[in-house]
Amino acid sequence: MLQLCRLIPISLVVALLLQSAAAQSSIATAVPRSGDPEVYASFFYFHDDFAKWIEERTKADNTHGLKLTQTAGALQKIQVTELPTVTTVSREVIKDLAKVQADRRKFVDQSKTQKKTPDPSTLREYQLQRNLIILSGVLKLRRTLSPASWAGLDSYINTQHRLRIHQISAPSK
Repeated sequence: MLQLCRLIPISLVVALLLQSAAAQSSIATAVPRSGDPEVYASFFYFHDDFAKWIEERTKADNTHGLKLTQTAGALQKIQVTELPTVTTVSREVIKDLAKVQADRRKFVDQSKTQKKTPDPSTLREYQLQRNLIILSGVLKLRRTLSPASWAGLDSYINTQHRLRIHQISAPSK
């Protein structure tokens, strides 16, 4: 059984579970709209993980790592020399998002401790901060990448990457 689990890609398992859950409880899934800040946030997290994966392989085999880096640049439609810029910006955004999320979590926990419902306007402020961080990262990429790399990356994010995202919403009661 364990060997069989190793052969099945985790993405397939997740997709099947989501399909099953959607069929059983009428959960709606949708692809987010192009340009949605959450699409860019998802990309920043994806790119950071992808860059870490490439870095690990590069340490083990530099030649293989260079090939992976070239493939990553081609996949994301950017010049390979600009990949470190995307990695740096992604990591900055993730770090800033983690701070906002920690503050939001602290606020919600304090509300629960006081047996209060979290103030909706404060929660909206946290969401606004999140969106500002994401869009600042996007703007930084737009300003620092070459025009061709920015156009390619933005195209990749809002097509290939976006189409792999599925937002799940619970059925309305």
